Amino acid sequence: MGAGIVFGCLAVYLLRDRLDKPWKKYALAGTVFAVVTIVIGLPRLGADMGGLAAMLVASLVTLLKFDGKRLTVKKIAVVVAVLIVCLGAVFVIDALMPGSASHVGAR
Repeated sequence: MGAGIVFGCLAVYLLRDRLDKPWKKYALAGTVFAVVTIVIGLPRLGADMGGLAAMLVASLVTLLKFDGKRLTVKKIAVVVAVLIVCLGAVFVIDALMPGSASHVGAR
């Protein structure tokens, strides 16, 4: 899982300067991070919540730092809120699936 996080962040960092428009940079980053986050977070691949939480935080902070400005308390609060919503959604989905594949949905 750690390798996925590192490679996702590294790919975005290395490829972002090759794109000319800001929206293309965000589209690239969003796509790469979404794919890596889904692969890390899929319960059917044996994922656990720790890897998903780490990838969400890494991707959100990287996206927030794209503009080069400092992280503020408000931005950190947004990261925490998104993290809680996403982890809660994965927990509910995994708990509702028959034959849960991760320890989160185990009863």
